[in-house]
Formats: sequence, C-alpha cells, structure tokens
Amino acid sequence: MIVDNRVTCTPASTVAAFVAFDKMTGQEIWKSPGVEGQNRSYVSPILAEFNGKDYILGASASDLYIVDPQNGDIRASYRYFDSSVWTWQPNGMIWANSPVVKGNMIFLSIGYNYPAKMLKVNDAVSSIEEVYTSELMDNHHHGLIELEGYLYGSYWISNGSGKWACLDWNTGEVMYDHC
Repeated sequence: MIVDNRVTCTPASTVAAFVAFDKMTGQEIWKSPGVEGQNRSYVSPILAEFNGKDYILGASASDLYIVDPQNGDIRASYRYFDSSVWTWQPNGMIWANSPVVKGNMIFLSIGYNYPAKMLKVNDAVSSIEEVYTSELMDNHHHGLIELEGYLYGSYWISNGSGKWACLDWNTGEVMYDHC
C-alpha cells in the first residue's frame, strides 16, 4: 500500500509485523515489532478512517491489526484464526480478502467454510470486539462490497461453486441467498 511517501507491507514475521519504506529511496521509515508465531497472509494492507484519523488495516495469517501509519504503532488487534475450527491448517490460514470497512465496523471473510465476522472498533481505536458471526458469507477471494447498509457478495461452496447473498450490514440478517 502506498500512502504519501511511504510503501507499507506486512511481512507478519517475528522480525516485523509491518514495515514502511520511503517510496523513492527504499529506506526504512518505521517497523512494527514482530509477533511470535505469526505467518504472513495474502491480505494487502488498506487504509481506513476511524474517528477522523487514517489507520492501516493489515493481517497476519491469524490476526487483524490496526496500525498508526505515521509511526507503525499497533493500536489494536483481533485474533481471527481459531485452529479448532480449521484443524486441517493448524498454523494459520489462507486469508486473501481485504477487510470491508464502514464507520467503526469491519467485516472479515476468508471462505473455505470459515465463519465470517463483523467487528467494531472502539472510539479510542484501542480495542476490537465481535458484533456478529456469519456462517453464510464466507467469501473466498474478494468481491464483497457494502452499499447503503447492506453487504453484497458471493460465498464459498467449493472452488468451482458458490452463491450470491446479501446481509444487513448492522445485524447480519440474510436479505437474500441464491444463485
């Protein structure tokens, strides 16, 4: 992700969770501390606004992070991966979807029959809590959008199959579910 003069990436390793480089020189600007036991994901970091300030949302193979783009401080995190749900991949997951953000709400989905989550960031941008779980909207590879209070997308049945669905953004109520 490029913001202002910085290129930010998420190696999600024990050495660094996030790193920002000068986009013209490649020199390191800041580095977030590494997190033990983390692996990288396929999620590209995105910029999201909470309470009038921009933050980076990024992920390791198991956690979502909210990071201050000016200095790399990790402001909040949320453990999304649960190895008891995915016993076939105990060290992390294939997470390719960028979070969908509206206001202080964040929707996470990875597909493969893994439960999707709606999260809420507190006003101080220091903690994240679960709002609801959707067993339906397990989108596999991007394609989720929020529009006028509804979340639209497809969900995963298998690598060659899925259906279209719509959820109420705030409650997770299924508005429709069909091919």
